[in-house]
Amino acid sequence: MKTLVGSWFLLGLVGTLPAQTPKPESKIQVFVYNYAGVSPETLARAEREAARIYSRTGIQTEWLDCPLTPDQAAQYPACQLPPSPARLALRLLSRPMAERIGLSQATFGSALLPEDGGFGMTAQVCAHCCEELAKGDQTLNAAVLGHVMAHELGHLLLGIGSHGATGLMHVPWHHKELENVAQGSLLFTSSEGEKMRRQVSARLEGRVSMQAWRN
Repeated sequence: MKTLVGSWFLLGLVGTLPAQTPKPESKIQVFVYNYAGVSPETLARAEREAARIYSRTGIQTEWLDCPLTPDQAAQYPACQLPPSPARLALRLLSRPMAERIGLSQATFGSALLPEDGGFGMTAQVCAHCCEELAKGDQTLNAAVLGHVMAHELGHLLLGIGSHGATGLMHVPWHHKELENVAQGSLLFTSSEGEKMRRQVSARLEGRVSMQAWRN
């Protein structure tokens, strides 16, 4: 398993993307594991923001808050679905977890991508990094978290080498990007949206062995 790490700096280029009508088959489920203890209100707002970003590409998203321990599993029946390439795991890391896996202060997340070319299934986000960047502004914190979540999931759908020259997948971020995050105008580019729609279709059609996407 190869880890693709996206480096982030203080949040000028924006990839504007016209809204598209989602196709019924263009849908992914995101299983969210809130190890960081992000407040329910902030997390819900971040999920809505990430969902809005993906809707602009024509991809629907369903967000499921999932248990953190086996003892909690019965409380989250919706999360007990069988594995599928179109069901992605998103881990919101606490500060100790982020430090343990070696994420620096300038690194806001990572995506785990199989070296054999199979479908990536797991992304991780440093939640306290987003909070620190927002400097106490809870509205901005939710917006930053939502954009970072969308960015890391984007790595799973776009594959290795998916940082871009413009838009949401562009790094590093500067002050202009932070302004665009606050305005909701930092988006995927048209070409990224097209590639991700093809990827979602492939995942839903099961064009990969069980072994490839379980790695």
